[in-house]
Amino acid sequence: MAGCQAVIELSQYIFEALRKDQDFILYRGRSNDDASHVLVLSPAVQRPTPESLQRLEHEYSLKEQLDPKRSARPIAIARHWDRTVVVLENPGGLPLDQLVGQQLDLAFSLRLAISLSTAIGHLHQRGIIHKDIKPTNVLVNSVTGQCWLMGFGIASRLPRERQSPDLRMPGMDGLELQRNLLRANRRIPIIFVSARASEDERIQAIAGGAVEFLRKPFSEDALFNAIQAAQTSQARSD
Repeated sequence: MAGCQAVIELSQYIFEALRKDQDFILYRGRSNDDASHVLVLSPAVQRPTPESLQRLEHEYSLKEQLDPKRSARPIAIARHWDRTVVVLENPGGLPLDQLVGQQLDLAFSLRLAISLSTAIGHLHQRGIIHKDIKPTNVLVNSVTGQCWLMGFGIASRLPRERQSPDLRMPGMDGLELQRNLLRANRRIPIIFVSARASEDERIQAIAGGAVEFLRKPFSEDALFNAIQAAQTSQARSD
């Protein structure tokens, strides 16, 4: 393991397992000394495969590029339970798969979806492609819906020349799509999102009936309010 690493004494922690698969177990640990918490990602077996160890090391190598507001960021590689483990900051929450199948209210579901899409968007802005998004690799606050990504063992770094701050649809921009929908009498709520649009384009979009025009970067609350406004608009037209 290359580079300087933080040293954490895990023997002072009491652990509970949050989730387990055939390769890894995720634990949350509480310190006996100061009640602080960490997450620990451990191989599921005492003699893990070289591929499993490479995934742990790769996840740790991304620690400087991950945003702790959006991801469970690695802070150390350690030896515990006679195996190599990765220690991560503990943002709180539970693995999303524990909420799958439960009846969730609409507002919470929207908050969760917005937070997750925002976390993925911020990750891409930092030049990282996760490549393993699934419920077990998402931590979620079961009250607020805030999400944090983890499980970066097979994530890849996107070459800088391929990074783009905005995406445009090939052959048709958003304003043209809006005009085509109006000509077809398809009056559906539209929310525009762009990083490069001009003020004239914003005015055209709103004049054409857009619910909202959001310029990147925008807050999760702004997107949540725009979606709620779109739902209200749709309910009035039904």
